[in-house]
Amino acid sequence: VEERFTAPEDRDTGASHDDVYFAPLLWRVPVESALVLLASLLHERRVVITGSHLSSVSSAVHAAAAMLYPLTWQLVLLNLDTGEVEYFENDVSALPKKPRQKLEADLRQALHMVAHDDKVIARALLKFFVWIFGGYQPYVGTKLPQQKDGDGETDMGLQHEGLWFDHQAFVDSHTSSTTRAFLQYCRQTQMYEAFVRERLQLKTAGSPHGDAFERSALLRTQTMTNKLESELGQKMVKMKGVKKKLSRSSSKIMSQSKAAAEQKVRKIMKRMSGVYNNPGSTFQ
Repeated sequence: VEERFTAPEDRDTGASHDDVYFAPLLWRVPVESALVLLASLLHERRVVITGSHLSSVSSAVHAAAAMLYPLTWQLVLLNLDTGEVEYFENDVSALPKKPRQKLEADLRQALHMVAHDDKVIARALLKFFVWIFGGYQPYVGTKLPQQKDGDGETDMGLQHEGLWFDHQAFVDSHTSSTTRAFLQYCRQTQMYEAFVRERLQLKTAGSPHGDAFERSALLRTQTMTNKLESELGQKMVKMKGVKKKLSRSSSKIMSQSKAAAEQKVRKIMKRMSGVYNNPGSTFQ
């Protein structure tokens, strides 16, 4: 028997209570757990519902979504049969442009390989996040960052055992306005806070490069540093070449000016000599 997980038909307008069966959910969990679920949904927490039967899980998900009526749970629906997805367009356009374009190109390339390699896809995804978050380390310190939130209060949220993360300075370090806006949005999410705290925990544990993300971020930093040093070296060599060329040109101009001046002096002396030898002539 084939079982299918289906989305509520009224997901766009908010399902009313009349056409939803709450029994598959409420008969299986205590009232206290149902209240916890409702509170979690109202706080837009990530909720995972598990069970041994797919049909029961599907019905429980429908019931949980209907608990919010007249509010509507904002979801993304992906149809694996057709490949179509219903989503919020602003979510995609809010992603930093360059890393998004690079990720899209890498995924297309990976999926066109003769043999699909999950490690290639995993590296492409990791590279995307390293591009956005990988430069955070310089903004970790032991002093409270002098930044204010919307109420004029210092942001005390991103800390762990005496270490502080200066989120605003990290945001300001990016030149892309899209990236800055995306990072400001991330600050409001649990995922970002958990990510930063994990980074701080690694640092206090003496393992600043203790996971794949940190090692990839370090590698990217080293690569960018080497690239900048190489570009700087090339510019220095070019500047030395220009300076040497200017020096030769300057010497040539001075030599030419000196020769022209000497020639002019010789002409004047020659004319003056003619005047002395012929007192009746006029010096011009």
